[in-house]
Amino acid sequence: MNAQDIVKKHSKLILYNETKGLSAVEQKLFIYCIAKAVRANDIDTFHSISIREFTGKKNPSIYDYRKAKKALFALQQMKPLYVELDGKFKSIVIFPTLQGDARSIDNDKDIDKIELAYKLNDELKPLIIDLKEAYTEYLYSTVSKMKSSFAIRLYEILLQQAKFNKPYSITVDNLKIKFGIQDVKTYATYSQFKRAVIEKSINEINEKTDISGYYEEEKQGKKVYKLTFFFTLDSTHKDEEADILALSPEESLVYNVLPDEKTKQTYLKQIGKLPKTSSNTKDVQTDEIKTKKAPTQQTLFDESTPSVSPEFKEKLDKLSMRLGEIGLEKSVIKVALNKYTENPQWKIWPEVNNVRMAIKDGKDFPNKHTLKKVINES
Repeated sequence: MNAQDIVKKHSKLILYNETKGLSAVEQKLFIYCIAKAVRANDIDTFHSISIREFTGKKNPSIYDYRKAKKALFALQQMKPLYVELDGKFKSIVIFPTLQGDARSIDNDKDIDKIELAYKLNDELKPLIIDLKEAYTEYLYSTVSKMKSSFAIRLYEILLQQAKFNKPYSITVDNLKIKFGIQDVKTYATYSQFKRAVIEKSINEINEKTDISGYYEEEKQGKKVYKLTFFFTLDSTHKDEEADILALSPEESLVYNVLPDEKTKQTYLKQIGKLPKTSSNTKDVQTDEIKTKKAPTQQTLFDESTPSVSPEFKEKLDKLSMRLGEIGLEKSVIKVALNKYTENPQWKIWPEVNNVRMAIKDGKDFPNKHTLKKVINES
């Protein structure tokens, strides 16, 4: 298995209500296990967990192994998934059986030698294997880099709703149930829930995935009782993802060992699967350049800018596009990109998203001028 493997879920397995709020590690491990079963097209046998694959680290540590093992047992011990399908409900235990070496390890080099395996419940088969309709799929790599379990869940839900081409509305109480935190005191008040869950999730989704969005609050009296999410899928990312999903196992293996993005693009071209932008997308991009003069990353970097990973380059491209849409000058965007490159932990995304929401709502503040000040003075 690799980062480009497909996660494929029936809609019912996305819209289920969590009985316990999962940690980010637990959420990712559940998704990893599903992706591995989808890749093998087999749910009836044991599948081994590769800590190297799961974490995406070349040299995982014993700590990574222990975290994965702890998460696996937590998933087995959690209350069953409650899923309604074909007019009936099913309460499903995810992992009826786990197996692995009883011996402990104390050396990082032994991680690849020790077994940690799972067998998914047979009842999950119609929800992840041979799906023909009512399913959602995405790349495991999209969620593997996310840090918030709530962001992962919200990403899946919004992606599932994307096919309806309309905003997604849900009450605050029902969203808490989806996250499995309806009884957690930490998120009892809306202000706490908004700050710790919604805002962080939207910021991470906007920064790290192919979805761009924001939300609006609906009140009953003074109380916020419903949220409506407005979102779009990034067309360029979606085209590239579609091509990656079309790779055969052999092609995917070659693709994922190539050293850089340029080499990967050359390989895709050689096998006839280089992503092509549709004419409609080209027209939109041309119009944006004419009306907004949206800059590109290539023209904005100083020659001294250090090389960046393909993953971080995606973030830079997205930041450049968003700042261009807001209407910032090329010189300001250049400053922002250089600062973000020097400090990837720079908290620029919340500022960008706040301005975008204000523009959408017709508000005067915050605006591009306040954002420009943040960029130049931070």
